[in-house]
Amino acid sequence: MAVYAIDLGGTRIKMGIVNNGKVVARDVIDAKSCEGLSSRLADIENVLKKLAGQSKIPAEKFIGVGFAFPSLVDNKTGQILCDSDKYSDAESLNLNFWCRKAFSLPFAIENDARMAMIGEWQFGAGRGCNNIVMITLGTGIGTSALIEGKVLRGVHSRAGCLGGHLTINYTSERKCYCGNLGCAEAESGTHFLSEIIKKYPEFKNSELVENLNYKKIFSYAEKGDPLAIKLKDNALKAWAALAVNLIHAYDPEILIVGGGIMQSADIILPHLKEYIKEHASFCLDCPEIKASELGDSAALLACEWLVKEKIKR
Repeated sequence: MAVYAIDLGGTRIKMGIVNNGKVVARDVIDAKSCEGLSSRLADIENVLKKLAGQSKIPAEKFIGVGFAFPSLVDNKTGQILCDSDKYSDAESLNLNFWCRKAFSLPFAIENDARMAMIGEWQFGAGRGCNNIVMITLGTGIGTSALIEGKVLRGVHSRAGCLGGHLTINYTSERKCYCGNLGCAEAESGTHFLSEIIKKYPEFKNSELVENLNYKKIFSYAEKGDPLAIKLKDNALKAWAALAVNLIHAYDPEILIVGGGIMQSADIILPHLKEYIKEHASFCLDCPEIKASELGDSAALLACEWLVKEKIKR
């Protein structure tokens, strides 16, 4: 059985045909998220139909359409609850109607951080484990949790996926877009770097200011740049503190870390392991700390599981 899979990012929209745990065809288009989601639906439909033709899978083998969305959604109703400054028209869209009209198939949607974890659970670093926490380090910080084989969602669809907004610095005056002060995302998220860097006097004369991101920070830190080293250390401490909070909250067997920043996994994972071993004091057995295995494919692969879950329900 095959599904149409869509991973809506703020910068790119990744799409694929998933069949029996494999992405058999894929493509990417620019998100143009500032223009809204409704303006991209026709392009998404066209690309998916083109991919279906390339896959040579008969139409009757498709069972549904799966979406990963970069904010809060109600998985049961299919309603997008919050746009988080991406796709500002998303809350008003009836994606179920669009899917029925475009593909004559049922539709399922879930938060993208949960989808990344589901993909890793089913096909990647979390295979064979039913108690998982995942942190996704990207433009923001996404989190998700699986407890005793059940995806944690909560009564308001917020459980597990708001870990980036746990407070790790209660003395901070930097306000996150969520309204919180001192949350992990505001203290270390990529889209807050232009604010974070200002607390260091060195930033005024630094080459880092232009096109600032963690790939650049880790590269400059390796060369001995003093400001880059401070920014790197700040991020590592923030991510490690968040990891301990999540371990204390959810008691996982495995902590998976993913996202584009994990190009520096050789630096990030050892630091996390050392910090967790020292500070996760209630853990007699610390969870295994692993890098994600599936990268950009995780959320696409999860669409097959998500659609099947929706059909069963």
